[in-house]
Amino acid sequence: MIKNVFRPYKNKSTWNLINSMLVLNSCRIPGIVKATPSLLKFSKFIGCSSVSNSFIKNTFFKYFCGGENVSEIVPVMQNFHESGINSILDLAMEETGMEKTDITKLICDSIDIAKYHKDNFVSIKISALEDFKEDIDYTHLNKICEYAKNNKVMVMIDAESSKIQPFIDEIARNLADTWNTDNCVVWNTYQMYLKDSMERLKKDLSNRKNGMGVKLVRGAYMESEPPEILHSSIEATHSNYNKGVEHCIDEIHKGMNVNLMLATHNQESILSAMRQIKPSARGNIKFGQLYGMKDDITFDITGSGYSVYKYIPYGPVITAIPYLIRRAQENSNVLSNLSLDNKLYINELLCRFY
Repeated sequence: MIKNVFRPYKNKSTWNLINSMLVLNSCRIPGIVKATPSLLKFSKFIGCSSVSNSFIKNTFFKYFCGGENVSEIVPVMQNFHESGINSILDLAMEETGMEKTDITKLICDSIDIAKYHKDNFVSIKISALEDFKEDIDYTHLNKICEYAKNNKVMVMIDAESSKIQPFIDEIARNLADTWNTDNCVVWNTYQMYLKDSMERLKKDLSNRKNGMGVKLVRGAYMESEPPEILHSSIEATHSNYNKGVEHCIDEIHKGMNVNLMLATHNQESILSAMRQIKPSARGNIKFGQLYGMKDDITFDITGSGYSVYKYIPYGPVITAIPYLIRRAQENSNVLSNLSLDNKLYINELLCRFY
């Protein structure tokens, strides 16, 4: 009986299965995610950063990230590729202080790996390349987009804090107008927990000059955003998200040059979208989930014939910590309710030992 269960985690090592269960269930403890930044600061204050960083590397980092460098994520990508799952490579380095030239090279290194699998993405954070204190210099951004286009890789522009999002939207539009002439190279991300997200999405779709790639997420900066700019409830955010999906699908059905990625772990949103999608529109629509999370949904979508992606962050542990904290905060509600994942982890262990 056990041998016939659905096994989305069959490619994980036994240690990774155990670690995943530990990380998952630690996120169920009230307040642990909120307390993490303070605990790390205290660890640094008493001179124990090396210990805390080592712990993070072997637990939370392994759960949320594919590796520390490109060579470590290659086998991760290959495992997904063999299962029909594409990748979005994300250099998870925030607040590094690195030079733009060095960051550009690292992103181009990601493109060199992504190009060996068809239809892969690299994800970029505009704030890593621009400080928004002066006129935007498109030199490095254009270099990345040109290199991606030449290597048939797509560029996913991450959403960021609402304070700088208007600048990011403008940059994304300009890059799309330049590079989306033949196919959709540049994609922008819309956080649908923002009250003005639908207005901005419709405006960008109406004003585009070339093809447009849209990634819809619920949002990643709730802990730091002013409450008045966010939808007042999770139900309102769900509704706005689904309206955004519906609007994009309608545009595609009208023959508009629009591509959509539903980046979500919400099964209701996924099933609702699938009911709306006509067969002729399938090629313009993709689905995505985070690395380490909801593999059951990822594999289920793959079996339905849609393009599906895993968002795979990587980078040195010390520079990825801000990302890890934000990701845990963003998904604390999701992580605390993953009873199905727990069951699937246990079933996988039972399949191996009984």
